Amino acid sequence: MSHREEAPEKTQNMLERLSLGWPGNASESPLEELEEVSGELVSLFNFHNYDNLRHFVKKQDPRRQDGDDRNKSVFNLMFAAYSGDVSALRRFALSSMDMDLKDYDSRTALHIAAAEGHIDVVRFLTETCKVDPFVEDRWGNLPVDDAMQFGHNEIMKVLKDYQQVCRQQETQHKEGPKLDTIEGMV
Repeated sequence: MSHREEAPEKTQNMLERLSLGWPGNASESPLEELEEVSGELVSLFNFHNYDNLRHFVKKQDPRRQDGDDRNKSVFNLMFAAYSGDVSALRRFALSSMDMDLKDYDSRTALHIAAAEGHIDVVRFLTETCKVDPFVEDRWGNLPVDDAMQFGHNEIMKVLKDYQQVCRQQETQHKEGPKLDTIEGMV
């Protein structure tokens, strides 16, 4: 049994010990029992951002997605983009989903929305989520290429304008702050 498989069983045992009616060890007070169980929980799960360092690899991160969860997220994101469902995309963004997730063809939600002609989705992904417009799918196409291929001229214009903004921001970041003024130092 792997460490990952035995963790839920250990957790269940710890929770049973804490449940009402557990007589516990007669020599231990409820506080001592609670300290023991919480110590065991801390040894199984990482509850701190720095617990994911290399020497804590045996710990499980309850915030981390399993492969199946990631696949569901990709599917839901792509389906919302395909359907033009801005409300669903807004929910995903508010739940801190990575809006640049890629499917099996390395296509993003922006690729799908551009190909399907959903201007509201394209605007939401570019203006609100600030997704990367330069992601190439497995055929080397950018989202603007998909819009062009399917004749969505308004989306092409939005994407080209957004690409220009991204290029300008990238250039400004490469130049770095100007330290010769007080504003540049703050």
